Amino acid sequence: MKEAGPRWLAFTLRMAEEERRGPPAPPDDAALLSAVGWIEKDLTNPVSTSAGRLLLCDAVSPLRLPDDGSGWLWTGVEIGPGGAVAPTGAGGLLLNLMDIDAAHEDEFNDWYDTEHLPRMAAVDGVMMARRFRSETDSPRYLASYHLSELAVVAGETWKEAANTPWTARMRRHRTGLVRKGFVRFQGG
Repeated sequence: MKEAGPRWLAFTLRMAEEERRGPPAPPDDAALLSAVGWIEKDLTNPVSTSAGRLLLCDAVSPLRLPDDGSGWLWTGVEIGPGGAVAPTGAGGLLLNLMDIDAAHEDEFNDWYDTEHLPRMAAVDGVMMARRFRSETDSPRYLASYHLSELAVVAGETWKEAANTPWTARMRRHRTGLVRKGFVRFQGG
């Protein structure tokens, strides 16, 4: 049986002035496995609205989304175990992007693959947890968490899973952290 090749993830995050306006349209590309629109939410105030509109795309090859100059583009290949397409029923999405000090990069990848990602994936409400690395964009690493609802990241179980001595040590070596939460775009 032939194994699936590496999975790629691409996103574009753009600002929209009106709440009804959705994410950008997906490209017409044969490499595209899924394209889902998301609306950014403030993780510290979940009832607030934000102008960020995200188009998140799973692909079978590197995918560079169109750039109109109004947002942020990122593309990376999946690292660690995985290979599955994002779940269709997720109501929330958390993206954590970061760089890591080069002297600690091997330990960082070991920690993420053996402790952190499995612990976070086991939290009730986490439908899928994946990691990606970009060779062209910054920050270089991305962890994506598809959630039953965005509120999962505010729960005690999430906080307990993320609180280990190894995690505390690795946090000291990361830079450029970007943490963004989203709810699925329901508009038309």
